[in-house]
Amino acid sequence: MAERSAFAVACIELFSQLWVQLESMATEGPVSEVLPDSALALRAQILRLELIVLLDACRAPRWRMLLDGEQRRALELRLSEVLEYLNTRFEAAPLQTIEGAQNRLLDAVLEQHRGAQHDRIIDQGLYRARA
Repeated sequence: MAERSAFAVACIELFSQLWVQLESMATEGPVSEVLPDSALALRAQILRLELIVLLDACRAPRWRMLLDGEQRRALELRLSEVLEYLNTRFEAAPLQTIEGAQNRLLDAVLEQHRGAQHDRIIDQGLYRARA
């Protein structure tokens, strides 16, 4: 099973990468608050598929060996929240949806940081995530 600090760093890095993808979606090109353009809609669809692949991986036998039940459930919960948010709100308000999904990812990063031991590994993971 993954050590708590290793799991926290991995989650922080994963959530940070997803946050950056959402940020680039929000800042690249013109975006209408009412209707997403086709390029933005395509990027959102790709991100949804990535989240689905990650959720499927959480249930795979290999990940069951690497993560304990609590770790898998916590990861699945956060990924599911972001996916659900993107699925239910994106078409109506793309920029607000992106911001909301980013807020959920930030909450997940902060949760991992609070729940893990404050050691150098965690602090380095957070430092890289901010960069």
